[in-house]
Amino acid sequence: MIDGQVVATGSSIGLGSPETLTMTFTDANQYSDTATTNLTAGEYYGIGIDAGGIPQQLLLAEKTKLDTTQANIAAQNFTGMTKDDVIGNLLYATAISYYGEYDLMDRLEENEMGVIIARVPSEAVFSVTMNVSYMFGVAENVSPTGLKMDVQRNLEMTEALNGDNNKVIQYNIQSGINGSILESQVPEQLFSTPTNHIEGVSALKALQIANDEGIPIYTLNQSNIVTILPQLQLSSDVINDIQNAVNAGDIVTVSKTEITSNGWNGVGYVIIDPTTGSGAYMISGGLGGWIIALKTIALFLLIVLVSIAIVAAGPEIAAFLTVFTEVVGELPAALMTVLPNLENHTCLQEQFIIHG
Repeated sequence: MIDGQVVATGSSIGLGSPETLTMTFTDANQYSDTATTNLTAGEYYGIGIDAGGIPQQLLLAEKTKLDTTQANIAAQNFTGMTKDDVIGNLLYATAISYYGEYDLMDRLEENEMGVIIARVPSEAVFSVTMNVSYMFGVAENVSPTGLKMDVQRNLEMTEALNGDNNKVIQYNIQSGINGSILESQVPEQLFSTPTNHIEGVSALKALQIANDEGIPIYTLNQSNIVTILPQLQLSSDVINDIQNAVNAGDIVTVSKTEITSNGWNGVGYVIIDPTTGSGAYMISGGLGGWIIALKTIALFLLIVLVSIAIVAAGPEIAAFLTVFTEVVGELPAALMTVLPNLENHTCLQEQFIIHG
């Protein structure tokens, strides 16, 4: 779907099945490159495109949609309401809000550092994620895990006003730092409530957490990798990524061990090309940012019960909702008015379990 309109359909597939989304970007000179995202059937994805700036009217339009949905939920008016109205719009709004804040920060850095920048079409994917266990290659069990921000294409053209390439390098490094911070900060801003602060993890935040916990932080290059690499207590995938980056002449900053933050275990690391200042700000698994929000996922699923106007009755829903409210904690006032009326509705919990 694009802007709520179906543009492509396909045959049905099993919950938990792996899929691949490939986005191709072609510039004015007809040069093309791709960004590939691994998908899981049953997850929900909001794809935000920054084609040269996020217009204010786009952000205001998305806010209007969300305000309308919130008002309808408060009024218990679910006529015509879909999961896309509730969850899809929220995911998409988060993705474009990321670039909205990012572009604003870059403009401030542009004026401060004496460079001129131009955004090249970029994309961010913000999604509800699931954990899938497989048996003989077939998904057997599926459960929600959290929210994920994955920024795979983040490009700008940068030139120094006085021709000093060092200014370009400094700007690119600072812009990359800002982008990594916002990958966790923007979802935290949008999903936190006064009584329930959501914590996210990005590459920079993971390094900050490691430093606060007294875990050594190393900067590896071609002159010291032989000494430092054997000291790292990290997964083989991360070790190989670091080795390949340093072999290519890049500089890598990483903590000695993984961290644990709100149920997430992993490591953040930064790969910088010293000749340009461009870099990759990674966390374990090849992602650019991850939001740890099991409470928010529970809230999402609760909203889904409302938004798809589930029919049929079952006494088990009362216990089901009791568990949800214990996980979520204090719900927004609008949802609290809805909860009593949900006791006569049932959720098809088999959507999350494949028997076979």
